[in-house]
Amino acid sequence: MPRLITLIVALLMGCLFSQAPEFQQQYRQRLGGALDEVTREVERFAADARSSGLSVDAAIARLKANADEIARRRGQAAEDTIARQERLQRQQEIFADATIVGRLTALVVDLDPTLAAGTWATFRPAVPTTLDGLAAGLFGAGIGLFGIAILTIFVRALRPRRARGNSGMA
Repeated sequence: MPRLITLIVALLMGCLFSQAPEFQQQYRQRLGGALDEVTREVERFAADARSSGLSVDAAIARLKANADEIARRRGQAAEDTIARQERLQRQQEIFADATIVGRLTALVVDLDPTLAAGTWATFRPAVPTTLDGLAAGLFGAGIGLFGIAILTIFVRALRPRRARGNSGMA
């Protein structure tokens, strides 16, 4: 029975982890669309700034220093949008050049919460037919086996020891 449980945990973890490349791929598709939209917003703001004879930084500073609360909020929003554009662009570049480990690391380390939530809401599991899916599945199975091994060691350490004098009686 313990071997069956170990096998089941390894298979479940393998299946779970094998979906990571598919989630990353669906996230990456959303990333491209989000980056296109954010870039359009930044370009519109930059064009408005130029038509007013200002640099982007000067336009943001003017808005943020304005007495009108709406103008201050628009200045902060423009600054936030530019920062998000830079983060999304950096992440897209990493995805384009990285290995599976690098892409998954970038996904975990620099995850955009809005994109991740949208990806998760529409995520559809897929059969992993790529080397990335196989590698992630094997890694997950290894994590499952390692977890079972640690749990087994812990349980054995907590199990009460039998009295040494009773082992020869029968």
